[in-house]
Amino acid sequence: MTQTLHPFQAPLLCATHAVALLGTVILPPLVWRAGKTAAAVRYDALTALHTLLARRRVTAGALAPQLSPAGQLLPLLLQSMDEDWYVDTRRMGCAALAQVFRVAGAALDDAARRSVYPELNKRMDDSSNAVRVAAAAAIVAFAEDALPHDYCDTNSGYFVAALLIHLDDGSAEVQAAVQAALCALAAKKGAVVRAEIGKVHAQFRSKFLLDQVLERC
Repeated sequence: MTQTLHPFQAPLLCATHAVALLGTVILPPLVWRAGKTAAAVRYDALTALHTLLARRRVTAGALAPQLSPAGQLLPLLLQSMDEDWYVDTRRMGCAALAQVFRVAGAALDDAARRSVYPELNKRMDDSSNAVRVAAAAAIVAFAEDALPHDYCDTNSGYFVAALLIHLDDGSAEVQAAVQAALCALAAKKGAVVRAEIGKVHAQFRSKFLLDQVLERC
């Protein structure tokens, strides 16, 4: 008897099927619509997208067109990270974005990077620590897989400066997540991270965390 595999169990979707699945099944429900039912569907669509990417069922080549200026994926994910209805939608939006970076971060152009990092920094001010930790994890993925060594120092400095504030957070979990993000950024933009830490080092309570990041620079 022939067994039919669920799409998420298949070894790898071919590019044509992956593009069709994204474009016709997963992305349309991410478009914002009013109401709790639509909000619940957005969350489910994000969960499906995260699963699809986390299990590497889509190749970078299949995902890359959605990351072009004409693609819908990034705008919809960034919109989901600002969701009002459910905290979990913002958290899952961050998690799905992290997987986008893992799969096809190299496909981002500088304009896309400039659109992404302010939204990640914005989520570091979220009312939910779970969302803040997920945003920090997305920053780790961004730094490791989507940020080239020669990326603009000025924009990198803005990114690091906004993130550093949260290293002095009252939550140990958030502090650890932010430190991991800063260490990942230090591996790519060490001179920038060192310079930004130098500006605020004297003001910090948690200087030992800063010093550990400096070691990574």
